[in-house]
Amino acid sequence: GKAINNVAIRRVTPGTSKTDPITDFQAGTEIKDSLWLDTTSYTGVNLTVGLRYVAEKLQLGFTVQSPYTLKLETDRKTTHVREFNGLPDPGDSGLVFSDNRVVEIDMPVMVGAGFGYQATEHLLIAGDAEYRAYGSSDGRIRTRFAIVPGAKDIEEFADTTLGWDNVFTFRLGGEYLWQTGSEIVPEVPLRAGFAYIPFPEKNLRLQGSGPTAKLVRESVNAVRFTLGTGAHWGQIHLDAAWSFLRYDGSSVRFIRYGGAGVPAGLKDTPVPVGGDLEGRQHEFRFTFTGVF
Repeated sequence: GKAINNVAIRRVTPGTSKTDPITDFQAGTEIKDSLWLDTTSYTGVNLTVGLRYVAEKLQLGFTVQSPYTLKLETDRKTTHVREFNGLPDPGDSGLVFSDNRVVEIDMPVMVGAGFGYQATEHLLIAGDAEYRAYGSSDGRIRTRFAIVPGAKDIEEFADTTLGWDNVFTFRLGGEYLWQTGSEIVPEVPLRAGFAYIPFPEKNLRLQGSGPTAKLVRESVNAVRFTLGTGAHWGQIHLDAAWSFLRYDGSSVRFIRYGGAGVPAGLKDTPVPVGGDLEGRQHEFRFTFTGVF
């Protein structure tokens, strides 16, 4: 008989954990465990210029960040264990290294503006907005690297069109300094904030089903809520913050039909299958600040 195995593969990157489902239509074949470990470094140089206006209770700011090239260098280790009819399949299991993968991305100009308003002696309201023209960004993937003794190393890149959206991000927040009257903790800050965060990379959504399904790209936006507090003693500040990020999108994966009884038009043909994708991220931060 034929076995249908739904396999979950977890990809682990710094600060990110993602699970993608993979369906394998083969008799008795099952991927028991897979793990991706990525280490990525980011480098780039740019120039930031800003202006600030200061009044009695109001401050206004304006900033411009120059375009630059962001370089990503990634080392990846992949391990997976596959079983066939319940027994380990050593011929298709093991450890794979993929080192020194290089991608370059053209980062666009950024224009931002913000304000801070001291409503009362203890209440501050602040907000800012920024625009990033990702629609003009392109990328390059390194396809060849050769070390030449006594001469310049050879690097070859292939251009890729990112197809990203221009994004407009908005943030608003406030801080109230509560004077407790206590000698132990004389001042406690209370903070709250909200952010609207569009993603530059478009989301893939599946329209229809089966071989006639179409892939369409759509924009994805996220919202973030934050709460914070702490304790202040003169030159020493302890702060804690919690944030919650939420976005809704979709995921697309490909399955391949194989084996007896499969129509000729579907056999060994990758077929897209879509599903909903919900992003929920909680983050906690603790900060110590001392001026001595």
